[in-house]
Amino acid sequence: MKWQTYELYLRNLMAQKLDIPVLGKLHFACLAGSSTSLFEEWMRTEMDIPADLIFMGATAPALAFEAASANRNDAVLIFPGAYQIASELAWNKDRVHAVGMGGPTSFNDYSEANVSIYTTEAGVAETVDLTGDHCQFQGINFANNGANTGNLAAFNVDGYNAQFSGCSFHGAMNTTNCVAAAAALYIDGLGSWYQFKNCVIGDDNWFIRDSANSGQLAYVQTVSALCSQHGKFEDCRFRLASETDTVAMVRQADQYGVDRIHEFIRCSFTNHSVNYGATLNQVFYNPPGMITNSILLRDCIASGFTEWQTTDHGLMYQGNQPTAVKNGGLAVELVT
Repeated sequence: MKWQTYELYLRNLMAQKLDIPVLGKLHFACLAGSSTSLFEEWMRTEMDIPADLIFMGATAPALAFEAASANRNDAVLIFPGAYQIASELAWNKDRVHAVGMGGPTSFNDYSEANVSIYTTEAGVAETVDLTGDHCQFQGINFANNGANTGNLAAFNVDGYNAQFSGCSFHGAMNTTNCVAAAAALYIDGLGSWYQFKNCVIGDDNWFIRDSANSGQLAYVQTVSALCSQHGKFEDCRFRLASETDTVAMVRQADQYGVDRIHEFIRCSFTNHSVNYGATLNQVFYNPPGMITNSILLRDCIASGFTEWQTTDHGLMYQGNQPTAVKNGGLAVELVT
């Protein structure tokens, strides 16, 4: 009876959070209880959650996802903790969602975990590989710190209509996996009509990036028929630490990376160099031969960069940043 009351409450709460009228089954991921984590005891004794809905241990998010059914709006609810996984989590079911039960986790990484899914295993290309469509993620940190050149990203979006809120993404976190192809977040060819709100992409604490044309956000498609289309970042923060002027924040891997419209609304792009001694050439890097598309910058600001972009290879960069000049929106020191 106690669980029926909690379930009704949680269903209503999660339906509101996810803006979905009717949810499917709720599945719970949790780490073993301890003096600093009382969630296991709470959900077993106070919430009286049925045992078949509870998944324990580092792989609990993956186990809960495995138990979820596609196309039913099932939700995986993840209690606070750092969940270290040894292999890629393939999120390949449509309309299965994940919610961190610790609230927004925008700046946290797995060393200061709120709700975090991460790997330190060598050769895990992406910590989470999303190929399911119409999936939502809220309040979760994703990180990839495997010491291998094949550890490329914390998250790969390769499904339609993915929605993210209050999440953070950390990649290229050590000298070994800090290669040009690595990034915090990948958007692949089927990653179209995505939306990120109040998220943090990248990191300026773990390591200094020095690979030319690398980036924290990377568009990585090589097939011309599968370009990423119509993405939006809103109220997001992009972070980077680099002393190398050819490093960028957003990297388009080849000419087929993006198509149509991609919007950045009230976003900040910041590079932190030692004593602010280095200024990078550009926020956006795109190679020659780009197909026609537009990057729209609305009320955005960039600090630690000289230009938004230096060569417009088939792209239109348009914005309404403060001071309507070529470099509008690039931060400068305020002198009285």
